[in-house]
Amino acid sequence: MFRSLDPEKILTTIETLNRRIEERFPQSNLGRICADLKEAARESKTRSEGIARPNVWLRIGVAVAIA
Repeated sequence: MFRSLDPEKILTTIETLNRRIEERFPQSNLGRICADLKEAARESKTRSEGIARPNVWLRIGVAVAIA
């Protein structure tokens, strides 16, 4: 079974949760924690996109080493 997570849906869910927390509890630390979680999710999305891209120089180096 193949499982995957959609970073856009995760960010949307966290943003919705953050908005709801801020509406209900504007001065709570929970809202700040959720904002930190949102930032971490954005950074993770950016990092995973970078990891998913092929590294051309690494591939060339491996090809040269094999040859």
